[in-house]
This record gives sequence, C-alpha cells and structure tokens, in this order.
Amino acid sequence: MENKDSFKKIDVSKEVIKYDPSAYPLLRLLLRPELKDLSKIECQNLMFSWIEDLPTKLTLKIKKIIPRTTKQAIKKSKQISNSEISTRIDNHIQPFINEFSSLSSKNKEAIKHLSAINYAFWHNEGMKRCLTCKSISPTESKRETEGILHLLKDSKVIKLKKNFSKKDFSAFLYKGFTYGDSTKILFVDVKTFDYLTKKIIEKSHLKKLPLNKSYGIKNVVSYISISGDVNIVKEPALTQTMALIDMTCLRYYYYEKEDTHLTIFKNKFFYRTLCGLYLCQRQRHLIAKIN
Repeated sequence: MENKDSFKKIDVSKEVIKYDPSAYPLLRLLLRPELKDLSKIECQNLMFSWIEDLPTKLTLKIKKIIPRTTKQAIKKSKQISNSEISTRIDNHIQPFINEFSSLSSKNKEAIKHLSAINYAFWHNEGMKRCLTCKSISPTESKRETEGILHLLKDSKVIKLKKNFSKKDFSAFLYKGFTYGDSTKILFVDVKTFDYLTKKIIEKSHLKKLPLNKSYGIKNVVSYISISGDVNIVKEPALTQTMALIDMTCLRYYYYEKEDTHLTIFKNKFFYRTLCGLYLCQRQRHLIAKIN
C-alpha cells in the first residue's frame, strides 16, 4: 500500500494570488482575500446558471395592407424588435491542472497556472455541442468555461480605428457607463495602454495608484471622466482590445473544496483548480476591438 504521507493536498488559493498580480489582473481583482473574497462562490455542480435580459428579434407579419394600419403595425414591430426577453445563461466549471517537477519552482509555476485561468476567463469559447446531438458527452466536448469576450460578443462589442481620437474614446466611455456602477475597470492591452496614457488622456488627468490600492497590480492609473471613474489596467491576455467591465457583475465560481491546491505525490507536483466565470448584466459592460 502507498504511504499516506507521500500524498499531500494543500489549499494555497489565498497565498498564490498575491505572487504576481500583474500577470493575471482580471483574476486578481476577482480574488481579493483582503476583502474576504466577496466575489468568490463555492458551488456543488459543474454547471451554474443565471438569468439575463437579452434583446429579441421578433417581428410582426402583416397580412392585410391598409395604409393606416400598416404604419401602426410597422411601429409596433419596431417596439417588439427592441424589447428584451429573459434567458437562462449557462456556464461551466473547468479543470485547470499544471504539473511540474521541482518544488523549488512552485512560485513560478503558480504564476503560470493563474495566468492560464486568467486567459481562459477572457478567451475561452465554452462548451462545444455536437452538431447532431442535443446533449454533451465527454467524447463530443471538452468541459470549458466561457470567457468574457465570448459572453459579450453578440451585443456589447464596438469597433474602433487603430488611431482612434479623444472624441472616439469619450463616446466609448459614454456608452459604457450608460448602465451600472459609476466606477469601472478598463482592461487594455499594453500598446493601447501606452496610446491612451500618452496620446488620448492628458497626463494631469491621470493618477497612478499605489500597489496597496491596486492589489499589487503594477502601473494602474485612475481617470475621472465625464461619464464615470475609470481605473485603467494593463491586461497581458488582451490584444488590440479595450474592455470596460463593471466588476460588481463578475463572480469566480469554484467547485466544492476544489479552489487552487498544491498537490504533492511522491516526486510529482501539481497545481489544480476547478473554476468558472460568472458574468451578468451584459448592458453594464462594453468591449472595443481596435483595428
């Protein structure tokens, strides 16, 4: 029989999140042990759901053509097209596993592990259904959580030119602050961060946050705009993208007792996390793709 002492499973979730927050800023702002992890939720299922109000595309069919009533019907049709319908959104818990060979590299491997989760929370496409099947089986699909860029792709994405103007940026913020909290996080790629802070926003209007205010994330700057207060964060997972996110609508779900653990078995070491992303109130967020 295997010696039980050769197997150890240690909960390191509150420790590793502080190693290098700049490498996984979205995840760091979701997981804040300093605030008792208010955005972290333990769940007992590998799928979780929420109700979202989404725009409908219903139209009226007009059978009789009478000038007066036709105009009324067209007006009614537009009203229906612009209405919303409550829809259930599903997302999934995804297993993240990082195996490494030397305990001396555990800090470096932890950063790598959390960076992979951070990237997935932006980019993953979610569960892929078999085109000919209504159900999902392990042979048809890989269990994957759906990331922000895919959860918002249908209705909350606009396009901006590479050299967008101050007016374009102001319009983006105006639209992004139409709903939701008066303070939001603007996640941007490195090049866009430099463009915003050097060409678009006056230096005197920017305030660099100290590390104890930015949860250890480097070079976070705050900007008080006409539309709302913005904290601008470099996000290494993004490319040619600005994402204005209302963090009050995001949650980090993890499967029961399966938040980030360091597992030691003989001479093998693993970081293992079972987690997924929850994002509600789509109208409170806005993505800009920069071409």
